[in-house]
Amino acid sequence: MLNGIYALLLLVSCVLAAGLNVVALPGNWFIVGLVAIYSLLVRGAGHWEIGWSGVLVIALLALLGELIEFLAGMWGTQRAGGSRRAALGAFAGSIGGSLVGFVVGSPIPLVGSLVAATLFGAVGAMIGAIIGEWGRVRTFPGARIGLGAFLGRLGGTLGKLAVAGVMCAVTMILLFW
Repeated sequence: MLNGIYALLLLVSCVLAAGLNVVALPGNWFIVGLVAIYSLLVRGAGHWEIGWSGVLVIALLALLGELIEFLAGMWGTQRAGGSRRAALGAFAGSIGGSLVGFVVGSPIPLVGSLVAATLFGAVGAMIGAIIGEWGRVRTFPGARIGLGAFLGRLGGTLGKLAVAGVMCAVTMILLFW
């Protein structure tokens, strides 16, 4: 009975940790940590146990999510003609924008913060890419690079969230299979 409660707490914690991805925090790595801690604490429980091979699968999925987010952000900026400096500006701007969006959206419980953090993160990426490119060429680079950063960041966040959903589903399968 107690192991079932632990399993339910693990699943709820995984879903909450997945939401951290929206505000540019390492939610997928929190899921890895939660599953690893659960694996250490619930040993010899048979049906409720998660082995180290399961933790490894979850960790590999987290790595895939990071790769998707990073490549989508870089691709969006560089595809639009931006430099590496613009891509780094987009990365920094997305973190700042996500945090501002989380605060701005907080009057609407949970959903407001998540949606605002995602959108503000994408807008922050756009602004960061424009500033990064502007510093390189000393002229206004236009909205095309900023739009590329916006779309890349949005796609990267959505891709990472999709991987987090898969991680939660795999965790549930490992628990109840």
